[in-house]
Amino acid sequence: MKNRIILGAIVASVCSFALYLNNIKKYESATLTISRNQNNSQSVVEKDKKSKENGASLNLATITKKGNSKLSAQIEKAMKTSDNYDVKVIDLKNSNNSAEVYSEKNKVDVSDSLKAFLLIGLYKEIEQQKIKATDTLTPTENEIVKGDSSFTANTFYSLTYVRQNLMSKNSNTAANLLLNKIGKERVNNIVKEMGANETIISNKFGESVVGSTTTQDLATLMKSLYNGKFLANYSNTVLTGLSTFSVKSPLVSKINNATIIQIGDNKSAVALVNTSKHSYIIAVTSKDNSSFAELGFSISNWFNQN
Repeated sequence: MKNRIILGAIVASVCSFALYLNNIKKYESATLTISRNQNNSQSVVEKDKKSKENGASLNLATITKKGNSKLSAQIEKAMKTSDNYDVKVIDLKNSNNSAEVYSEKNKVDVSDSLKAFLLIGLYKEIEQQKIKATDTLTPTENEIVKGDSSFTANTFYSLTYVRQNLMSKNSNTAANLLLNKIGKERVNNIVKEMGANETIISNKFGESVVGSTTTQDLATLMKSLYNGKFLANYSNTVLTGLSTFSVKSPLVSKINNATIIQIGDNKSAVALVNTSKHSYIIAVTSKDNSSFAELGFSISNWFNQN
């Protein structure tokens, strides 16, 4: 009888230990950690340890959310299929309606979006009387981008004509004429004076990569123009110019019943949106713009309901 009791105890112990090992294995295969910091932000980290066991690289997805939690949730949902994105929304009348959601905060290689910074550089030089609004520009054969019929070599063009083609025709020839007129280094310095510290133009326009910027810098650009502080005399002029930009970013393609000033390219976009109830800025950078349309729609829909 005593031997039976001992044997039963041994069997029970073995079963319990096996169950414990099984639970440990399940726990290690997938964990979810949520942490908060003092900036009302939330970071979500998902780990899949099975991939590591199988020899694959560790799949680590991190999303940080700041500001209005309900708006942040809408942003995260809209960007769920995107990698390495950063979205910033600024309510210009009520900071409680602002939010930022990002999976990665890095500089992004961009092209057309930098034309907004170039335009600011031009009018800063005009404001400081280093360039005259009546100046003319004469492109050389090498400065005319292939396929651009708006310009002819060795012909005089007014600064107004060049600026108009920069926006209304998204002309890379016009961009390079202005960049050469102001000077690349000077444009980059003006951009930093404005507070866009991570933005730089490094190549001529027409290249696949003209330079780089961040979501924060794009938001800084548009907010500076809205407040009229950096370009006291020409902020509205630049905003008017941006309103004629010929290429509509997917970011604003589904936003209705609003006045929109925007610029963007395949990896970035920024928009100033004005409705009867709200004025807000959306700035975004990502590896691609496939989620931009859904992002713009989700944010505008949220503001329309709040």
